[in-house]
Amino acid sequence: MSVLSSGEIRRGLLRRFGAVGVSVCLCALLGLGGCSFGEEAPAPAISDAAAPTADDAAGMEYSKDKEAAISTDPAFELLSDPRLQGSLCVIEYLGNSVAFIADDQVIGRIPVGVNPACVVSSEDGNQVYIANSGNGEVVRLTLGESPAIDKARIGTQPMALALDEDQGLLYVADYHLNSIRIVDTQLMSLVGTVALNPSGYESREVAPPCCSDPLDGTVMTGRKPLSLALSPDGAVLYSANIGTYDVSRVDLDAREELDPFDGVIGSWGIALSPDGARIALAGVGSELVESSELLIMDASDGTVVSRIPVGAQVSAVAWSADGSTVAATSRADGVLALIDGETLELRGTVVLEAGLAAVVLSDGGSEAYAVNSSSGAVFVVDTESLAVVDSIEGLVDPRFAAIVGSGE
Repeated sequence: MSVLSSGEIRRGLLRRFGAVGVSVCLCALLGLGGCSFGEEAPAPAISDAAAPTADDAAGMEYSKDKEAAISTDPAFELLSDPRLQGSLCVIEYLGNSVAFIADDQVIGRIPVGVNPACVVSSEDGNQVYIANSGNGEVVRLTLGESPAIDKARIGTQPMALALDEDQGLLYVADYHLNSIRIVDTQLMSLVGTVALNPSGYESREVAPPCCSDPLDGTVMTGRKPLSLALSPDGAVLYSANIGTYDVSRVDLDAREELDPFDGVIGSWGIALSPDGARIALAGVGSELVESSELLIMDASDGTVVSRIPVGAQVSAVAWSADGSTVAATSRADGVLALIDGETLELRGTVVLEAGLAAVVLSDGGSEAYAVNSSSGAVFVVDTESLAVVDSIEGLVDPRFAAIVGSGE
């Protein structure tokens, strides 16, 4: 395995990732084949109850395991390591683990559960949350002097997370149940559910004939929420839905869905500008519908503001916390595109390698970290010079990454 050797990545990783008060996770799901989850369960009704009802999602169990999800000494020793502050936390989907990169190397791994798909970090870096798509759990890692690993069973297939630290709430997109789960981050307990409407934009209920479910190959029904973005004020949650290729908007005060926006075929990634005015939407298309442009929309009404060429299968997008830079990846062409966050002009592209599944930007947008799920590599790119600074190899099917808070 090659390791990072440049001091530039250390500086990049010490910058916080995400807007103030809000951490958003965008899940790169490309290539998730061979997973069958049975027949479609009925979507639950909207619930504001402090605990789930007995008839919610037939047969589901919701509980908080007070004991650590994993109690091995090496895991707790790693969580106590001060180098985790500012590190890059990488989801390893087939490895059922998260890997932490610091000091120019992978300093350790923690097994977290079945098929982790998404990770977000608190701003101070004291907590890291992981969505396990294979067993319906959300895992919380507590870092520092009092390390802990806690878990909550919150659904069937959590695929995306959005963290509102001001409210102490974690929003979880359940792909299989077509709903948004609401978790109290202090209690690690389910406190509400918002079922997405059965039909989406223009009464869409089933994906077009070209498009099958990436999880099991069947014709998609239901909304199939796949990635989330939270408005800066915490009032509206946006969900990119692959089943109805649209964007849901959830009023979080009323806990109900507003009218959705049109989207793109194969919508796998969504990001909001720091001021909440614009939506960036990545779509991989399908076997019959080509997608090679990043869609920029007005967040107030869904109007398309710009279409930016990226490359075949736009698999992921990120917006820097200062608003200066947008990064997007092309899965098929292996391209990382850098875009001016204000003018929306394409600054340039970097050809890496096919298989790019996720991208993370440093707080100031000066470094981009492109994750390749096929090769198991993370590329570090200087967004000004468009030079590849370094790369890390040997990761186990990395699908997503997040920068752990700087501790400020």
